[in-house]
Amino acid sequence: GVTMGSQVTESWKRVKATLEYEEVVGTILIKKILTKNPEIYALFPFSKDHAINSDSLSADPAFKETGSKMINTIDKIIDMMSKGNSSLFEVLKLLGIRLR
Repeated sequence: GVTMGSQVTESWKRVKATLEYEEVVGTILIKKILTKNPEIYALFPFSKDHAINSDSLSADPAFKETGSKMINTIDKIIDMMSKGNSSLFEVLKLLGIRLR
């Protein structure tokens, strides 16, 4: 049968089919997160040089890199979960240990 995990994996495959998906999807996702949570925007170094909804922010290399890193992390989480042997909690714990 169709499980939530298989639905996520299939949806993620469609995301990954996007040209330069890390940068494209990453910048969209991080911009949405920061727009909905403007109090955390100041934590990022690029916030000093750009308004949150500016075109210059979308073109900033550090902003693009942050979005790409977020997408790469999500990709790792989905890949690990798709193998069926890890819960989300276990995967996040492993990533946290690796990122230290």
